[in-house]
Amino acid sequence: MRTYEADWVTEIRKKASASINSLPLPRGEFIDIMKFIKSPKEIPKIEKIEDAPKEVLDLFEKMGISEEERKMFFGLSVQANDNVIYKKVRDELAKKQIIIEAMDVALKKYDWLKEYFFNLVKYDENKLTAYHAANWKNGVFVWAKGKYDLPIHAYFMLLSPLYSQMEHTVVIAEPHSKIFLVEGCTAPLFIRESVHIGINEIYIKDNAELTLTKLQNWPKHVHTRPISKIVLGNNSKLHLINVIYGGGASTVEYPEIEIRGDNSKVSVESIVFTKSSKVKLGATVYVRGKQSSVVLPSKAIASEASSILIEDEIKAFSKCKGHISCDGILLDDKSEIESVPALFTKHKDAELSHEASIGRLNEEALFYLMSRGLDEETARAVLIKGFVEPVLKHLPFQYRIEINKLLEIAAQGSM
Repeated sequence: MRTYEADWVTEIRKKASASINSLPLPRGEFIDIMKFIKSPKEIPKIEKIEDAPKEVLDLFEKMGISEEERKMFFGLSVQANDNVIYKKVRDELAKKQIIIEAMDVALKKYDWLKEYFFNLVKYDENKLTAYHAANWKNGVFVWAKGKYDLPIHAYFMLLSPLYSQMEHTVVIAEPHSKIFLVEGCTAPLFIRESVHIGINEIYIKDNAELTLTKLQNWPKHVHTRPISKIVLGNNSKLHLINVIYGGGASTVEYPEIEIRGDNSKVSVESIVFTKSSKVKLGATVYVRGKQSSVVLPSKAIASEASSILIEDEIKAFSKCKGHISCDGILLDDKSEIESVPALFTKHKDAELSHEASIGRLNEEALFYLMSRGLDEETARAVLIKGFVEPVLKHLPFQYRIEINKLLEIAAQGSM
C-alpha cells in the first residue's frame, strides 16, 4: 500500500501510466520491464548501521565501505530495493547547510519541489520514463546551500530477483554552494534477473560546484537503465566520474547535460570494465553558454565476450571548447569495443575535437614486466591499473584502493 503523497504527485503517476503504450521506445536496447514488477521483501528501518541485514553489510564490504570510512563519512543514505534502511546526517552537515531527505519525505515537506521533480526528465519522453513515473518509489533529495568537501553517499541495492527498483533523486546545488556526492549501485551475486531504473535530476546553479562519483557493480543477471539530466548556470562546475566495474546483463546509460550559463565547465570521465556484459554508454552535452568548456574522456576494458559501445556527443551553440577521447583495451578475441564520438556546431568560434584508440595490452610492456619477475596475470593487472589511472586519480583515496583491487582480481580472472 502506497503511503500518502501529494495530489500532484499522484496525478503524474496516473498520466504516466495511461501514456506508456503510446510512447516511443527509449534510446538503446529495450527490455520487457513488466516482468520485473514484484514487491520486494521488507527491510525494517534501523537506527545504526551495525544492525543492518547481513546481505546489506556484505554489500558494503563489496563496495569497499570499511569501518574507518563509515566513521569518516558524515552523510550516508542507503536504499535496499525501495526501503531506506539507514539514514544518518550529522549536525556537521546541517551546519554546512546541506539537507538530505528521502525523496518521498522531501516531496511532502517542500511543496516547491514540484518545480524540480519531473522537470528535467519528462514523464512522457518514452516508455521507460513513463513506467518510472508511474511506479517510482523513494530515492534521495539533496539540497546544498553551503559548501562541504567531504563525500556524501547514497547507495542503491537490489536484493530481490525479478524486481524493478526505481528510485528518483533530485539534487539542487544553490548559488555558491559546493558538494561532493558518491552514488553506489550494486546487487548480491545470488540475484537473478532484475532491473534498476533510477532517475537523477540535477540542478547546478550560478557559481555552484558539484562532484558526482557513480560506482556501479552489477552481477550478470541485472539490467540497468539509469536516466540522468543535469543543467548548469553561470560560472558553475560539474565533475562526473562514472565507474562501471560490473556491467550486469546489460547497461544502457545516456546522461544529458545542458550548460545554460556562461563560463561553466563540465568534465565527464568514465571507466568501464566488463565481463560477459553489454554496455551502451555516452554523455550528450549541450553548450549554450559562452566561454564554457567540456571534456569527455573514457576508458573501456572488455573481456569474456563483452560488448562496449561509447557514444559521447558535444553539441555547441556558442563560443566554447570541447574534447572527446576514448581509449579501449580488448582482453580477448570474443569481446568488442566501439567508439562513436559526435561533434556538432554552427558557431564559428566553437573549438571541438575528438580522438580514439582501441587495441590490446602493450605486448612489449607486458614482456618487460614479466622479465622483471612478474607472472603474466600480475603483469596484466599492473598494465590495466596504469591504463585507468588518469581517471582513478580523481577519486577519493579510499575508492582508488578498492577499485584497483577489483581491477586486479578481474584481470587475473578470479572475479
